[in-house]
Amino acid sequence: MHDTHVSQALSSGDAVQEVGMEDDPAAVARVVGARIRTRRTERGMRLKDLAEAAGLKQPFLSQLERGLASPSMHSLYRLARALDVTPGDLMPPAESVPGARVVRASEGRRVESTDSTAAFVRLIVSDGQHPFELSEIEVDESRNNHEWFENPNAAATYVIEGRLDVEVEPPYQTYTLGAGDSIFYPQNARSRWTALGQKPTRLLHVVARPRQV
Repeated sequence: MHDTHVSQALSSGDAVQEVGMEDDPAAVARVVGARIRTRRTERGMRLKDLAEAAGLKQPFLSQLERGLASPSMHSLYRLARALDVTPGDLMPPAESVPGARVVRASEGRRVESTDSTAAFVRLIVSDGQHPFELSEIEVDESRNNHEWFENPNAAATYVIEGRLDVEVEPPYQTYTLGAGDSIFYPQNARSRWTALGQKPTRLLHVVARPRQV
C-alpha cells in the first residue's frame, strides 16, 4: 500500500479498506495510531489520561499514536477498554460487503507488535456488521499471556490445537483446555492464558461487541 493512500486514510480519520494492507505492518501501525488518537480526542481525553486509564506509559502511547510502534494484544485490549470500544475498532476496518463473507486463511488484520515476545493475533471479523469480533491467536512458552485480560463484554475461547491453562476471576479458578475445548467468560470477567507443552497453542477468541443504544 502506498504512503499516499495511507495519508488519505489518516486524514479521513478511519477509512482504510485497500486489500493487502495486512501485508504492510508499517501502514497498519499508522492507521491504528490515527484511530487511537481520533477516539481519544472524541472523548476529550489527554494523552496522559488515556495512558493512565490503559495502564501504559505515556511515551509509548505517544509512539503508538504516531505510528512509530505497534501495540501488543494486551495493549490493544487495554486501549479498547479505556476507550469503550472493541479491539477491532482500533484496527483498519475491513471492507463491508452484503450477504455472507468468507475470510481466507491468508486474510484478516494481523496485529504485528513491536514486542517480539507478543502473541500472534489475526483479527478475522471486525467490520462492525456483526455483533461479535473473531480473532485467531497463537501463544507458546515465549509468547504467553502473563497479564490479565479485562473483558467488559462477554467473550469465549475455542482451542484449535495445543493445551492451555486459563485463569479466570471472579471467582478465581483455573481451567485446563485441550484441542476442541471451549470456555465462555461472563461480562466483566478477567482472564489470563498460559500455553502448556512445547508446541504452540492456537485458539479462536470471540468478543461480543457493545450493544448500540
